[in-house]
Amino acid sequence: MLLSPQKIRWSGWLLFIGSLLSILALLVELTVAVFPIIPACASVIGGLLVAVGLPSTYIKQRDVIGILGRIGFLLLLVTWFLTMLGVNITDIVVIATVTHPTTSSIPPLIANTINLASMLMLIGTLLYGVLTLRARIFPSSVGWLMISTVIVITLSLFVASLFAQLLYAIGELLLLSAFARMGYLLARWPDDIEPEPVESEEVGTMSD
Repeated sequence: MLLSPQKIRWSGWLLFIGSLLSILALLVELTVAVFPIIPACASVIGGLLVAVGLPSTYIKQRDVIGILGRIGFLLLLVTWFLTMLGVNITDIVVIATVTHPTTSSIPPLIANTINLASMLMLIGTLLYGVLTLRARIFPSSVGWLMISTVIVITLSLFVASLFAQLLYAIGELLLLSAFARMGYLLARWPDDIEPEPVESEEVGTMSD
């Protein structure tokens, strides 16, 4: 799969904007007393933009991350799409149709699918994060943000419910921050320079 530099940049902007919209929706949901359907709808839009833009991050480094990187990317992309749609559409439907929605209001099949997709997404995030860190096409912060996502969300499985929700939200913010970082860099990548491994936090080919 080949994309022109212009398409790569557009994909980067979609990834960047989608990540920021998803972050905003998450922060609003956590901190502002608004009708939950509003942030859920914004999260769906942001999540779809992320799903469209994310493949460009793989295209830029596919020659150096190998088969494990490909597996990690595919796991991350598919489970991100399933989890994002499952959680947000379920929220919208349950809130709109159930008088007093609770966790038990979610159909068991959907809940189990979301839980399985979430676990697989952690595996995909870890693989893709480690291989992205080793490839050095993107700054090392991107890989560490992905790895931190896995650590924080895994910790949320072993603590009380209130702290678990907080840790899970932090993990989401870390992952979305990694997406936004990659999206912004791709959006500004020059036409005539192919990506080269980076040694530090700044991508050398991004200098004006």
